[in-house]
Amino acid sequence: MRKRVIGSSVLLLSISAILALASPIISITTQSDWQQGLDNAGGGGKVVTGSIQPVTTWNNGLEHHYPSMQPQVRTPNLGAMLDLNPSIGGNQEGLLMSWGSAADEDTDIIAGWEYVYDIDPDFSSVVVDIDAHPPCVTISSICIGLKDAFGNIRSWAWNVPAALPCGLTTHVSIVPAAGSSGAAPPASSYYNDPAFDITQVISIEFCENGTWVAAAPPDPGGNGQNVWNYWQNLTVTTVVSTEESSWGSLKSKFDH
Repeated sequence: MRKRVIGSSVLLLSISAILALASPIISITTQSDWQQGLDNAGGGGKVVTGSIQPVTTWNNGLEHHYPSMQPQVRTPNLGAMLDLNPSIGGNQEGLLMSWGSAADEDTDIIAGWEYVYDIDPDFSSVVVDIDAHPPCVTISSICIGLKDAFGNIRSWAWNVPAALPCGLTTHVSIVPAAGSSGAAPPASSYYNDPAFDITQVISIEFCENGTWVAAAPPDPGGNGQNVWNYWQNLTVTTVVSTEESSWGSLKSKFDH
């Protein structure tokens, strides 16, 4: 009888561990959090059990937002930073992504990074939030996509500066279950593979495109790359109610 109790306890603990790993909830807000993701260290006070890595596979979402531009894909440098601009002050901890070289001058080039989960969680009732800081002159758009366990994509893209301002940090939010209407600010374009399975999401992708301009200031990370972007405060949290899938409800997040 005692062995059965122990066995049951072990089984319950194993199930609890699997459920914890399968949770979509994450909070990556400090330089240490971003570095944990880059190192795939996990643990710590934050839920950073997945990995942060460059996007290396072209997909239907990217083709939709950036048609026929696969040859312009570049592998980015990724770095966790304490400050975007020390002279500004305040909380600026985040992830710097820079890409390209002088050989790309006057060329529109694309790069991306992704947060990859250990196990494919259900995104049916979550909201994804992140802050983006696209610099002026170079960046043309950013996009956020979800990839399921079968490689299907659901993604949103925002033109810069039409939908997102340049040179400023802007809060971007998506409710994946709401589809094309679930983005705040409203997305410039939206793509969804018909077979996309929101209950088995394996990664969140963050991509962008921009033109290498020789006169543009290089990235603040010292990589000498003129095309770059800065990301902060990635969180995935549970949606409180279906009302949050409307633009009006989401907009209230930015009005305080």
